[in-house]
Amino acid sequence: MQKEILPKPENWDVVMLRMAMVIARMSKDPATKVGAVLVSPDRTRISVGYNGFPKQIPDRVEWWNNRDSESQTFSKYELVRHAEMNAITQAKTDLSGWTLYVTHHPCIDCAKNIVAEGIKRVVYSVEAGVVSMMINHDKIAYLFKIAKVEFEQIVIAHDGEKDSLTQ
Repeated sequence: MQKEILPKPENWDVVMLRMAMVIARMSKDPATKVGAVLVSPDRTRISVGYNGFPKQIPDRVEWWNNRDSESQTFSKYELVRHAEMNAITQAKTDLSGWTLYVTHHPCIDCAKNIVAEGIKRVVYSVEAGVVSMMINHDKIAYLFKIAKVEFEQIVIAHDGEKDSLTQ
């Protein structure tokens, strides 16, 4: 007698991206909240991160609201660590073959570190053009292609719409 097996309730990638969105809420950035979830190849271990200042640096409102790197005080861009880098640091293990789920399109610096760590797949939701920093999607996609890192976008739907997978 064969036992019935229940289907998985949701697509794994969508669930992990939604988890990254929950993690992003922890960011103190008043403009852009970014979350990242790293998952081991066997899906048994995860590491998370969100964009924020290093833990030794106080979250001063004036620094978070300052976008001018030429000012006498710190700007948020000079102090913030990206969610991807925080997830990598938190993992404290070899990341070869892992998958990174990130709410926003990675920047070139994060992309270089993703490649260097041996991460084999990156799934993101928010397009590069939506964020305020300069991100060249074509260069980053090419870097990942050279390094054989799978790179795809899943747009997370709102209000009952269907999620869409794009590449």
